[in-house]
Amino acid sequence: RFTFTAENFRRPELPRGLRIHEVPAAAATDATLAGFGRLISSADECTVEKGNFEIVRWPAPGWRRLDPQTGDEAGTTEGYFDVHWQGDYFYGHNLAVATASNFYLDGLGAPPERAVQDGAPAGDGSAIYLWMSDYHPDGAQLFWPLSPIPFTVCLGSREHGDDIKPEHMR
Repeated sequence: RFTFTAENFRRPELPRGLRIHEVPAAAATDATLAGFGRLISSADECTVEKGNFEIVRWPAPGWRRLDPQTGDEAGTTEGYFDVHWQGDYFYGHNLAVATASNFYLDGLGAPPERAVQDGAPAGDGSAIYLWMSDYHPDGAQLFWPLSPIPFTVCLGSREHGDDIKPEHMR
């Protein structure tokens, strides 16, 4: 069983030969996001001041416990999320929260047994291999790029709860 620690977030020991599930890309529309999220037209459309959302700790009624010090840490905080590649390793740094778990490995550009951390990447840039999915306070985060560019988000529906599997992702 995997234990989430600050170090495990940054450098998880991923086994060789993991099963790979391809999640096809789809343009975000109201129809493709049904049950997963919704589109908004501006970053200030959902605000505390407007009272049109609420942050609550994610319910964990099943077998999977909420990771320590997670679930509502960002509250209504706004901030940047910095991402960068280091070889095949795609790292994220959540600058909106100051916790030990705010810098982590988001994914790999090649399967773990081929991934290179330093030097030229082994992957060809056509895919990212995500290694985990996490709960968020109320199942929501707002993603808004600093410039108008296409970006990708992998989403899972809360309907599956603790039994969510890669095949439930979009």
